[in-house]
Amino acid sequence: MSNQRINTKPHRIRFKHLFTTENYLQLHPDDDSQALVNWSDRQLFYRLMHPDSSGSVLQAAYMRLDKQFREIENRPGHSNQLSGQLDILEDELLRLQNTARIETLVETNSLRGAIRQYAPMALLEGCWLQSVSNASLAHTDTAACLFQIYANILGYTPNSNKPLSLYRKVLDDFNLILPETHTHLFAFHPGFVDAAFKAPLTGLCLAQLPVTFLPEILGYTLAYTFSLSKSLRIIELMTQSSANLPDSLKHYLYNPQHASTGDLTLQATHAFIQQQPAEQQSQFWHRLSLGIALYADVESDLVDALQQQSADIQRVWGDVIHHEQQLSIQQSGSRNITLCGHQINDWFVNEPLVAVNFVKEILNADNPQYYNAEMRRFFSDSSVFEERSLQSSELRLFNQLAEQLTALDSTSQITPPEQTAAKNLPKKTHQRALNKYNSRQLYFELLNLESNPQCLNAAYQFVSRYIAKSRSVMRRIQPAYQRLIEFSHAGFDQQIQAIYQAEESQQKQFVAPPKLSREAYLWGIEQFAPVLLVDGSWLQNIAKAGNHQHAISRYLLRIYADEIGDGRSDWNHANVYRQLLESTGIQLPEFTTEQFSQHPGFINSAFDLPVFFLAVSQFPSSFEAETIGLNLAIELSGLGSTYSRLVDDLNYWNIDPAIVSLHLSIDNLATGHAALAHDAVVVYLDQILNISGYAEMQRHWQRIWSGYLALQIVPAGFKRALIWNYFKRFVVMQNINKLISLN
Repeated sequence: MSNQRINTKPHRIRFKHLFTTENYLQLHPDDDSQALVNWSDRQLFYRLMHPDSSGSVLQAAYMRLDKQFREIENRPGHSNQLSGQLDILEDELLRLQNTARIETLVETNSLRGAIRQYAPMALLEGCWLQSVSNASLAHTDTAACLFQIYANILGYTPNSNKPLSLYRKVLDDFNLILPETHTHLFAFHPGFVDAAFKAPLTGLCLAQLPVTFLPEILGYTLAYTFSLSKSLRIIELMTQSSANLPDSLKHYLYNPQHASTGDLTLQATHAFIQQQPAEQQSQFWHRLSLGIALYADVESDLVDALQQQSADIQRVWGDVIHHEQQLSIQQSGSRNITLCGHQINDWFVNEPLVAVNFVKEILNADNPQYYNAEMRRFFSDSSVFEERSLQSSELRLFNQLAEQLTALDSTSQITPPEQTAAKNLPKKTHQRALNKYNSRQLYFELLNLESNPQCLNAAYQFVSRYIAKSRSVMRRIQPAYQRLIEFSHAGFDQQIQAIYQAEESQQKQFVAPPKLSREAYLWGIEQFAPVLLVDGSWLQNIAKAGNHQHAISRYLLRIYADEIGDGRSDWNHANVYRQLLESTGIQLPEFTTEQFSQHPGFINSAFDLPVFFLAVSQFPSSFEAETIGLNLAIELSGLGSTYSRLVDDLNYWNIDPAIVSLHLSIDNLATGHAALAHDAVVVYLDQILNISGYAEMQRHWQRIWSGYLALQIVPAGFKRALIWNYFKRFVVMQNINKLISLN
């Protein structure tokens, strides 16, 4: 494809006014608002890492952000930090950068402790951008720029020179062993202070509402890319007085790739504001400033915890240890309490908040004689621990310390794990509730999910119904090479080759004129608009924070990146289709509007497949195996004779075949999307085999194949309707018109 930018005429992004939680709850009166309010930061963090296991995360995310923005706006002295002039925005951000810099360091934490506490931020870096390239936004220039930033942070390979990979290497070099970010152990890890979750939690909340809060997300990203991070600045200052720093930390702190993200964010901001009417631009600048202030706020919380709170704790600890030293002298005793090979005094000097939480845990433990097993959880350390139990004098010291600390309201408290499981989306629901949804309505609501979260139940049932149909025919479907086999690597490869060869065998030399008329092709192009305007949407949530570290996600993210243009709006598949619609004179309402979904020119079943794509994407964990199979079927469908013949037909009628040629070029079996889709299946099943054994691997293979066959089952009604409507429109009606003209 040419690098020349095409005029895709993307729709104007209209952002909503910042409405209040009270208004939101009036729109959604069935939400358990009290339960949402009572979720702790750690509870909400864990749920947002697994959004398809809880039905209320979108509401909870909105309520939290609304509260944070109100606090900023109501703060005395708060004012818009930006002038509203795009040409001086970069200069204003550089001034904010200088204002935010910390030049002196309060010695209340060690570098190692700061590295640990920064881990939740670093390991979820960029998470607020994970949904900006969803189906409703991916075709815009703004989303294209923001996706480039997200891809630069994430990387497509586990060993890339990207921030996430670099910080994992930093943790390894500092001998810090942490659970995976998607686990419950990470969310409730006692070695983190609560303030360490403020920034990643805020990022995850923004990721739930990319359309509603897009101006704020742009401001948040500007603050990130222009280095307004105070907590990261603390780490930089600590490195200046530290010797023998690992190269991984230097590479992370001074990664040259980070500098380029500033230009991308400015481009995204410029692209967004160009699409706004003049009357909304003042509000846009206000909200952009709110996003910048939000980033500074959540970053400062950790800084405050690591400085002011730590100083208070150290003061109390100093008083207690001084008293104990005097007592030891009188009793001719000694104190030598060690944690991870260090005296406890060192821990209170270097990581006071964590040490306090450890003390509280020991005092609440059923058997404090065996506290060593808990140390690795607190201090994330792989060092050899000194195996010994606490003496009575040491327990007395801890009790005295705890009494002294009760007066400090600012000390961090470990939030206990949830007593009840997350509220799962129901597997069954009243049929009457589902009946109000047809494919047209679901299409509209899924593209506007932030305003219609109630449609998720229907979306889940929509996917489940078609997956069940696929499973029921997988052993008897025709042709036979499409049937379920027992999985083996050799057998799978043979089946893929059989599918490919069967398609190739249908290749015939083009003979003019095509069987279908130009008018028939134009009508067909219109009918396929609902699905091709959301091309790639089945993978839109595959790289969310809860699963983007898995090897499978990297294969599928590479495919999704190509589907949405890999940071280039003119390469976005949906935009290529828009160009086709424009060149053929087909005019349709904007695809995210209700006018589009209710457009009378569409066959009703034209929405079945795109709704399946949009719906299955909302449950990337629940339907992971099925999505892998669906993706395999989609990528294999781009091979062979069908697309080649279509290119010839379109060329004959002087219709641009770019959208078809595009898939032919990237869906090849050797190195293209089909190869990536094949490898994703193999790697996924190998992981299941290693973890759960052969029988479980075969069960997941059945799920994959049900997803594969869904590409035939879901659009079956549309194919029949397409043929019938073609017959009525281009055969029956033309014959009737001929008879009328003869008369």
